[in-house]
Amino acid sequence: MLLKGQVLDEFAFVLLAGLILIIVMMVAFNTPQGGNQTNTTNISEGNFSANDVPKFINLGDFTVSYSLGSDVIAQKKDVEVTNGWGGTSRVNLVGIVANDKLLITNSGFIEIIIDDTNSAGNLIVEFNGQEVFNKKVDPGRASIQLTKDQIKDSNVVSIKAGGSGWKFWETTVYKIASAKLGINYQGTSFKTFQFPLTSDEVSNFRFGRLSFRISSSTSPSDMLIAINDQKFFRGVPPSAFIRDFGSEMPLIPGVNNITFSVEKASSYDLADVTLTIVRSR
Repeated sequence: MLLKGQVLDEFAFVLLAGLILIIVMMVAFNTPQGGNQTNTTNISEGNFSANDVPKFINLGDFTVSYSLGSDVIAQKKDVEVTNGWGGTSRVNLVGIVANDKLLITNSGFIEIIIDDTNSAGNLIVEFNGQEVFNKKVDPGRASIQLTKDQIKDSNVVSIKAGGSGWKFWETTVYKIASAKLGINYQGTSFKTFQFPLTSDEVSNFRFGRLSFRISSSTSPSDMLIAINDQKFFRGVPPSAFIRDFGSEMPLIPGVNNITFSVEKASSYDLADVTLTIVRSR
């Protein structure tokens, strides 16, 4: 009889332990895991329903920035220009300006450091086919300022020597230690994307969603996002951004646009930028 009682006690113990384990597992699986939560803006989830037809518009990866500074876009060192009986030699600089940087370029400069010269003739500089400098110079620095209107996406500086005049037997020589072409810029590099919508997508529009990741940033400040020139978001975005919008955004049949910009000296690298337009069936 004692042995039978021991068996019953052991069975009861195992049963109790099993019940405790089941309760612990149920509590664990139903508790939210803080480490896996996504850092998003405060929005309604806007989950798709069976009657929703989403349209995913991939805007890719890009940078939005406010920039202030200068860039040297072309440079040559230890060159020489001549003009005389033995012929002529010139130096060309070719500088390319990216379109987003060209939009905020406000001026430019050409800087020539002259190492040695016989000053027999003038130093002549042309920029995009227009003469911008023509005079005799001594060793030292020659600086030429360029206006915003003179600068294009593709630019050519031509440096050459003038003739020696009545001293026709002399060859004009300018030995150049360095020649630089640069730009000065200030402003926001806007990123604007166009996306087409049909009449059906607009008339049956239910909600839209913009999402992206911030892969890196410098001196974060307010980002401005506008849809068809109407403010959609303004603030410092979280590292994982998701925000919904409804009929308050003026979508139209045809071409629509979304624009990203910042106001202060800061920069955001955005990744996996996706605009989703959801309509009802």
